Amino acid sequence: MRRSRVLVLGLAFLTVAGCASIPAGPAPAPRPVVSAWPMEGGDPGRSSRSSLAVPSPWEVHRVSPLIERPGYAPEEYATPIPLGPLAYVGHAGRELAAVNWRDGGIAWRFPMRGRVFGSPALADNLLFAADDQGDLVAVSLGGKEVWRFHVSYPIVTGPLVAQGRVFVGVGDQNVFCLEAATGRPLWQYGRKFPRRTSLWRAPGLAWGDGRVYAGFADGTVAALDGELGKVLWKVELAKDGLFSDVCAGPSFRDGKVYAGVLKGPVVCLDAASGAQVWQQAVEAVSGFGVGDDLLYLGSPSGAVLALRRSDGTKVWEAALDGGISTVPAVAGDRVLAGASEGSLFDLDALTGAEKARFAPGSGVSAQPAVFEQGVLLLSNGGVLYWLRETH
Repeated sequence: MRRSRVLVLGLAFLTVAGCASIPAGPAPAPRPVVSAWPMEGGDPGRSSRSSLAVPSPWEVHRVSPLIERPGYAPEEYATPIPLGPLAYVGHAGRELAAVNWRDGGIAWRFPMRGRVFGSPALADNLLFAADDQGDLVAVSLGGKEVWRFHVSYPIVTGPLVAQGRVFVGVGDQNVFCLEAATGRPLWQYGRKFPRRTSLWRAPGLAWGDGRVYAGFADGTVAALDGELGKVLWKVELAKDGLFSDVCAGPSFRDGKVYAGVLKGPVVCLDAASGAQVWQQAVEAVSGFGVGDDLLYLGSPSGAVLALRRSDGTKVWEAALDGGISTVPAVAGDRVLAGASEGSLFDLDALTGAEKARFAPGSGVSAQPAVFEQGVLLLSNGGVLYWLRETH
C-alpha cells in the first residue's frame, strides 16, 4: 500500500514561455504519437483494458535492471509506457528513463527530485511524470523539461491527461487541473483529511463524458466538471471508520463509474447522476479492469475477483501466490495481475483459471502494460521485463 507523510501545503509553479521567429506561413502541427498503453490504467477512464492479445505461450526477456537494489524492496508501482522501440519508465530510483525494450539500451534519463510511484502519462507528444516530492513535470520525447509544477505534498499516483489538460491527485486530498501544453494551473478541488485512521492515499482519478471522477481518503467519490472543476455530484461510500479510503478506482466505462473501499464495499454508480446502480460487500485494494461483461479487481488478501458488471454478482475468485494484488489488466480473453510478493499471473477472463505465471523473484506491484509486441512489466526489484511470443 502506498503511504505518504503529510507536509505543509504550498503551491508554486513555473510558467514556461518561449519566443521564435515567425515563419512565412503556418507550420503544420506535429502529429501526436499514440501508445497502446499511454497512461496509468491504459486510458483516461482507467478501465485497464486492451483489445490486444496476451502472448500464449510467452517467453520472458530480461530487458534492463533500472535500479541496482540489494535484496527485496517492494516499492515499484509505475507501469512502463511503450511507444515504438522505447518504453518510458518512472521508478523509485528518482528518474524517468527511456529504455529500448528489445535490447535494454537507455536512450535518455531524466532526473526527478523524488521517487516515481505513479505511472507516466503520454499525450500530445509530451510525457508527464510526478514524484513523492510533489513535482509534476512535462518532458519532451527527447528527454528535455518543458515545464514543472510543484506542491508540498507527495504525488504517488499517475497523472491523468484528457482534452489538453493534466489532472493530478495530491496526498493532501487536492486535485489540480493544469493546461497540458504550458503547465498553467486552471483549477483545484480538495477535501479535508479524515480524522480517523487513513491510508493517506492520493485521490485516484478517472475521466469520462467531460468529467473527472475522484476518490478521496474520507470515503467520498466526487464528479468534477472537467472545464471548471465544479462539483457535479458526490457520494459517500464509507462513513466514519478505520481505513475508509477509496483506494480502488474510480474507473469509468459506458456511463458507469466503479469504485471501492479497502474494507468494502465496491459500488457501481451512474456517471451522470452519481446514483447507485449496485453495491457488493467485497474488499478492494487496487483499481479495476473493466471488461465487456465482467469487472476485475484485486483484493487485500492477494486474490483477483470477477464481478458481473450488470449487477455486481461475484462470478469467480482466483488466489495469487503472496501479498497484495496489482490492478488487473484485461487483454482480450485474458486478465493479467501480479502479486506484491509473488508472480505475474495470466488468468482466463471468463473462469479465472491460471494459464501461465512468471515469478521475477522480487514480486510485482506495478500493473503490466499490454502492447503490440507483448507485455512490459516492471518488477519490485526495479527490473524491466518483456514478455513476448515464444519463437
